[in-house]
Formats: sequence, C-alpha cells, structure tokens
Amino acid sequence: MAERRISQLTSALRQDDHHDLRIGCTPSAAFHLLPAPAAHFASQYPMTRLDVHSQPADSLARMLGNGEIEIMLAPTNIASQIAGGRYQHLFDTRMLIVALARSSARGTQSH
Repeated sequence: MAERRISQLTSALRQDDHHDLRIGCTPSAAFHLLPAPAAHFASQYPMTRLDVHSQPADSLARMLGNGEIEIMLAPTNIASQIAGGRYQHLFDTRMLIVALARSSARGTQSH
C-alpha cells in the first residue's frame, strides 16, 4: 500500500528525468515500512534519487514546513502540526504520508 501511495504522489515524475525526492520518516518507519516500497520505486524511477531523512515525528513536521523534505511518513497524530499539508491514512498502524499543497509531490486526496 505504501508503495502504491508513493507512486501516486510522484506520478508527475518522468522516468527519464533526474530528480531528488526528499522523504522524511520516523526511525521505525525507515526500518519497517520504507525498504520494500523504496526498492520498488527505485526500479520504476531509476533516475530519481530518494533522499531519506529519519527523524522523530515533531522534527519531520518542522522539516516539511521548512521545505527540507517533500513527503513525510509519520504517525497520524502529527497531522495537526502541519498547516497546508495533505495527508492519506495508510496503515492500521496509524501512519500517514504528508506532502504540502505547494509541493510537486502532493497527493490528490486530503482530510
């Protein structure tokens, strides 16, 4: 599911373009949730470099707001700290992906 959502968020990327996609996630998400979707994404978008930042959720919210990351995988309770963010509930583990509305990686569904 995370794999599909990351692909949806980055659907504007063309396979022949060079891009950096800055992703922030909590340490547990980096270890448990991100490896398989990141590997699949890399195979579909070989010219896109995933720049992963593993930080506590409150640091990720600040980084997203400052434009240091474009996408954030974090617990759902962090959503209230993000002004202008669009998010999608992903797992029963209460994790979500957030992208700012001004980001090229933003999602199509908001809550």
